[in-house]
Amino acid sequence: MNTDKCNAWLLPITEDSYAATGEFELVHIIMDWIRLFSVPMAPSYCKNLFIWQGHLIPLFDMDAYIHWRGDQHQGGLRTAGYICIVAYQSGAADGDVRYGGLLSRAMPFRTTVGDDQVCDYPEDGVGWSNIALSCFKDPALGAVPILDLAKIFSSRPGTLQRAA
Repeated sequence: MNTDKCNAWLLPITEDSYAATGEFELVHIIMDWIRLFSVPMAPSYCKNLFIWQGHLIPLFDMDAYIHWRGDQHQGGLRTAGYICIVAYQSGAADGDVRYGGLLSRAMPFRTTVGDDQVCDYPEDGVGWSNIALSCFKDPALGAVPILDLAKIFSSRPGTLQRAA
């Protein structure tokens, strides 16, 4: 069994569920108030945009997507949690690096992950296989999906499939 380890960021989604990104995919954390702009007719999990360093950034709410809790975040000022700016390489021919925002309930933190930790997706919601590359078992936190950022942010709003 391969025991090589790599670093990852763990993003708290709810009080007891987490998702992970690669060590170099998380590029900035916004802890202050920020203006959100609503996107009309967008699904609740991706209905907001914000401006960061001159770029218009989509905001993906993993909790709203996985647990499908309807319209949680309206336009205006963000009032709770953190916004994690992530970088991903687009699938487009130009291969440019693009940015997206992930809503995190608390401050993200780092961990190490090894191939021997692979496991099934959590059963706390539907749709993990549509937005994650794989999943690992953290000894303290349980199953943690590793997000597929290109798939999350390159899909058109409303076309990101959810399991029924």
